Amino acid sequence: MNRIFDIKKIYFLIILLINTFVLNAQDYQSSHSIGFSVGVSSFLGDLGGSRNIGKGFIYDLDIQATRPAIGAFYKYNLNQFLSFRAEFAYTQIFGNDAYSPAEWFVDRGYPRRYRNLQFTSPVLSAGGIIELNLYKYELGSTDKFKFAPFVGIGGGGFWFNPKTKDPISGEKVKLQSLGTEGQGLPGYGEKYKLIQPQVLGVAGLKFNAGPSLAMTFEVVYHQTFTDYLDDVSTNFIDPMVFYNYYDAETASKIIRLHNRAPELGLADPRLEVITKGGEIRGDQEDRDQFFRLQASFVFMLGAKKRVKTSMYRCPVW
Repeated sequence: MNRIFDIKKIYFLIILLINTFVLNAQDYQSSHSIGFSVGVSSFLGDLGGSRNIGKGFIYDLDIQATRPAIGAFYKYNLNQFLSFRAEFAYTQIFGNDAYSPAEWFVDRGYPRRYRNLQFTSPVLSAGGIIELNLYKYELGSTDKFKFAPFVGIGGGGFWFNPKTKDPISGEKVKLQSLGTEGQGLPGYGEKYKLIQPQVLGVAGLKFNAGPSLAMTFEVVYHQTFTDYLDDVSTNFIDPMVFYNYYDAETASKIIRLHNRAPELGLADPRLEVITKGGEIRGDQEDRDQFFRLQASFVFMLGAKKRVKTSMYRCPVW
């Protein structure tokens, strides 16, 4: 008998807590929505960048490297503060040392300007994000809780495939298979994977544009766990290493793509030491990142608010 009484008390407490939560949530009904986004992306890595090495995030941003980005997503709005988003996005990332404004022997960034490397890569991203509204927000509401700033965090994976233009043939060459830093050769480690994990961060503003349409303006930040989005991470290789393991044609191709300083036509021994075998080619301490700045259009899938009614009533045993 005592056990039955305890179960009744627990049951009553659960019902009370559920009722209280529903009332405090303004009788909000969870909703589903889909949408798409359009915007731009920018790469933050070893290539290009500002006048000086060591600057981070937007201080090393290269506006000329901006590229279009698109995406599509599904969103489950749990309550007025929390929602979950599953998204797919596609963009191109790009970097070019020639865009660096560093001046010879004046700025600390002139070695990467002399390096003269360039790349472009498609990126196909998939991930899930938990969004937290900083104010109460109801998707589809036209009278109150119509807008809110929000932040979010999540994770997922992405595919990339860096390429560059061969200065001799003019064709686009896939860099990962070449192993421009010796990857795949004895003593130089394995070639990097083209599918990688990522952490996603988001911040922005959402607002209702109608009874079934909302918009957001947001920044989506991609923190990766690889330093090879641009195919650059460690050190320059002695050209003879490539000739020891590849035929002459392949070795020559790798050499002219792993060090493009000769294309500048500068004959200064003070500069040539920058790209000698064993010298720094990239900063392997920092992992590559990129971000998307975008507008999103959100379409609600038929959800409605509940009519406010009191849900307190005695349980029936």
